[in-house]
Amino acid sequence: MTPSSDPPRWHRSTPVGLFTAAITALVCAATTWSAVTQPEGRAGSVAVALFTGAVSLMMLVSLVREPGVWSTAELDGRPAWRLRLGPGRPATLTVVAVLTATGLALALGAVAVGGDSLVGAVVVGLIAAAVLLLAGELGRVSARRPALLVGVDQLRHEGAGVLVDLDWDDVTTVEWAHVGTRRAALRIGAASGAATHHVRSRSSLLPLDHVPHEPGIELRTGLLADGPALVRLLRELQVGGRDTRESLIARGTPEVSSR
Repeated sequence: MTPSSDPPRWHRSTPVGLFTAAITALVCAATTWSAVTQPEGRAGSVAVALFTGAVSLMMLVSLVREPGVWSTAELDGRPAWRLRLGPGRPATLTVVAVLTATGLALALGAVAVGGDSLVGAVVVGLIAAAVLLLAGELGRVSARRPALLVGVDQLRHEGAGVLVDLDWDDVTTVEWAHVGTRRAALRIGAASGAATHHVRSRSSLLPLDHVPHEPGIELRTGLLADGPALVRLLRELQVGGRDTRESLIARGTPEVSSR
């Protein structure tokens, strides 16, 4: 068990990322200047400035090295591991920024079109509202910080659309399972009628985590950095019992990819 770390990406992504960010920032600055100095076509210039500025921000944030997916936490007052599910918050928030900028740009476009076509303005306005709604929903989901908490006595899935608690004593299996026609998940099965298995839904307009059809915890494979290694780790914690879990968690966060 060693502290987790991600391989550096600077030597591969920095030049391209900086170049793209600089170009889009230059376009943003030029269109902003155009919007300030030239009344004609101001709405279009502001729209382009919003979008290119958000894209430039996204490219710069993509160069920042995200922390490891594992971190330390507490679960019921005892040390635990926290496994981040999905991309980090900076990456998600930059997507929110791009969507927000796109929605505002479309809204400005709807205002500009309104003078010539009411129907066109309504259509563009509805698209703008849908994009802004999507941005707001992604921001709300990001604020929930989806994660799997692994404790000595308990597991907790803080999903974007569901909250699940389950004691290790009621865990029956750790395996891959098909949860849809083309979807798979890491499934932590629970004993039928397990008293420690508690599930709550979290409202969301997006098709995110849902209440499992069978008792247990389901983690979508797309949210896991290294699914097979995580399966091996969870099985080791289940088979080893409480003493093993207490010993391993006390050593610090795991390097799952090395298992």
